[in-house]
Amino acid sequence: MELVEPTWVVPGGQAIGIILQTEGILITGEAGIKGQGSSPARQGGLRPGDLILAVEGKRIENDREFVELIDRLGREGKSVTLTVKRDNRLMHLQVKPLYCSDTGRYRLGILIRNTVAGVGTLTFYHREKNIFGALGHMVTDPGGRTALEIKGGQVVAAAIKGIQQGRKGWPGEKIGLFVEEGRFRGIIQKNRSFGIFGTISGEVPGLVSTPLPVALAEAVHPGPAELLTVVEGERVESFQVEIERVMPQQRSTGKGMVIKITDPAF
Repeated sequence: MELVEPTWVVPGGQAIGIILQTEGILITGEAGIKGQGSSPARQGGLRPGDLILAVEGKRIENDREFVELIDRLGREGKSVTLTVKRDNRLMHLQVKPLYCSDTGRYRLGILIRNTVAGVGTLTFYHREKNIFGALGHMVTDPGGRTALEIKGGQVVAAAIKGIQQGRKGWPGEKIGLFVEEGRFRGIIQKNRSFGIFGTISGEVPGLVSTPLPVALAEAVHPGPAELLTVVEGERVESFQVEIERVMPQQRSTGKGMVIKITDPAF
């Protein structure tokens, strides 16, 4: 039998803006090259979701550096060797840039970015240790296959402006805006199966301010419960839910319970 020391944290529910900086350049899609009938990226074996780590052995820090380097090598008439990470595998692909008459530079025909931004929910924070957990799931590549490799990121306060209702096979999402002068700010250090984690500073306003013990999986059972979240603005509210079913998780990406919203507000 393994003894687990009790952990106490403050429940969250606050809306947060999330900004992640990826390790390398993330391919998010294809982009046509005006004046050319073929796609260099597709011919070279590149796919959306690939992470470009280096060009000709040179580590790439941001998308601007990548664009300038590809244009310079293209003007020299060279094919470029890209170090690419796909599904946790490293590979080296050769791609020949083509001239785009619309932009006036050599391109590979891909859409890229090295930052990922969105709105989520703070799960908990620990006041004395100044640490937090959020989202409850990892941030993945566009295909949803693997966790994004990150080299930094931050969380800020956010205000919810609307909710996109989910449907079967398609999760809903909150639509919100970052609050520039928010009262708290966090540094993202880890992107894991159960969420993003890091350090947090400032005042975190919420509905609950007293730390509560973290329940072990076997302590969770069907019955009434409360859900803390923001549905409008920045105010955290409590809603009644019913835990209908609890399932032992066989893998970290699985769901641990089924809940039903029973609050009169809905």
